[in-house]
Amino acid sequence: MMCSGLACKSFILAQLCLFLHCSRAELHHQRPLPRPSASIEAAEAISSHANTSHATFAIGDHLISWLVEHPSQHATRRKVADVTKEDVVFIVMASNERKARVQTQRASWMRWAEYVVVFSDVADADLGIMTLPEIENKTGFDEAQTRQLHGMKWIYNHRKDLASKKWFFFVDDDTWVNVPSLLNYISWFPEALPLSFSHIYLRHDRAVYNGGAGMLFSKEAFRRIAVSMFTDACPLTDVLPAPMNNDNILAACAFSNGVLKVSSSKFSSYGGTDLIAPINDTGWLDQITMHKVTDQVLSEMMWCWSERLHGRPIAEPCQAMATAEKWD
Repeated sequence: MMCSGLACKSFILAQLCLFLHCSRAELHHQRPLPRPSASIEAAEAISSHANTSHATFAIGDHLISWLVEHPSQHATRRKVADVTKEDVVFIVMASNERKARVQTQRASWMRWAEYVVVFSDVADADLGIMTLPEIENKTGFDEAQTRQLHGMKWIYNHRKDLASKKWFFFVDDDTWVNVPSLLNYISWFPEALPLSFSHIYLRHDRAVYNGGAGMLFSKEAFRRIAVSMFTDACPLTDVLPAPMNNDNILAACAFSNGVLKVSSSKFSSYGGTDLIAPINDTGWLDQITMHKVTDQVLSEMMWCWSERLHGRPIAEPCQAMATAEKWD
């Protein structure tokens, strides 16, 4: 049964607590976020470096926080399932003007991905970029905001093989994704619950996603939003008082469809290269996204370092780097 009220979202949250062993004493403690991002950073989501941490969720347009025992540290906790690359569909917003960014992604983190669908205003078969009649040759900023939305609808209606996957990750063409960390993170969550993950913040008292940090949707959340996209329940319009950005529209649609928003600092926004200096610091190993990353050499270096830190064999593109830096 689909629902969107506070009671329904609280029920979904309670179900999630069964998986996360969260403190029920704080389950209904609602608090508006005083600043757009400061409290998010203080409220670390499920950290792999501590037994307990704060998790931040959005119910309606309020953010709540409680201590969550890290699932991997809990004696009785088990992963929902081992999520593999075959379980995730990446939906990328690109543009013909900056299609070189897709080439950068193809040469780095997309090597880890099995299913990637790139939507742009102009198709490019060599880079695996597609377009749709609704977005073709529409180059303006506002028009660009609909590319992933039309793409989502197209996947749901015409690519049942992809629509049947467990997780759907919406990213920009300048978002770098640490796919192995992503797969490990979402293996603790049930895709049957209507869940979404991102860097969540308040914009004009509305809990919204940050598209640059990536927007991750469970299978059930994707289904609900895709079905209602471009209907009265999820119109393509300005979400006042915020502008018509794709992340604002998706956040509003998630709200109207009873999709829970989970905020995690593992999804980074506007950190730029500051997040990855020094590049070999294992502190960012479990980081899921980094934004903005557009330099191809840096992007490939990040991929190589992640491969090494994840204990994988040295891949051919990384051989020169491994030799120069005398990797063991």
